[in-house]
Amino acid sequence: MTPQPDRAASEGDALSAVEATLWLARVLERTEAPLTTSQFRIMRRAAAGGERAARLADRLAVRKPTLTALADGLVAAGYLVRESDKADRRAVRLHLTATGERALAETEQIYIEKFTTLLDDAPDPAGLRHLLAELEAGRVARLMSTYPPARDPGLDRPIPDHSLPALPVPDHTEGVARA
Repeated sequence: MTPQPDRAASEGDALSAVEATLWLARVLERTEAPLTTSQFRIMRRAAAGGERAARLADRLAVRKPTLTALADGLVAAGYLVRESDKADRRAVRLHLTATGERALAETEQIYIEKFTTLLDDAPDPAGLRHLLAELEAGRVARLMSTYPPARDPGLDRPIPDHSLPALPVPDHTEGVARA
């Protein structure tokens, strides 16, 4: 059975989108910057206030041992420090050092410039950037909903999680008729 023309076109578009996404990622991976893309992703989360290892590994789509190895390298390089979580002394959070802040800021600028250049061939670069930001916000919102809030054992109440900035959740109901 051959696919329907609309389905084949849709699948072709999806595969082209996959190829473009992989190309964008590979070009960024090969970009000269103080931090690799993997290090950059960890440093961005640490800059937001740090996260527990399990949540961070899920968010970055890596296994915990991989995350630990990357974090060890960043700590050894003087970019990060490990600090005990005040609410749960068993947990450790990563925080940027001044050297780490400088490396992250420089890498952010390099990646922004490179990414902007890469999107120049898109029909609507600003629109594409916006759609990708919405995709990331939705992905993070789904991920965050899988983790129950930490509880203060002494007060039996949720502990505020300041590890991530508040993320806007895209409103996909705009222009939709309501009953």
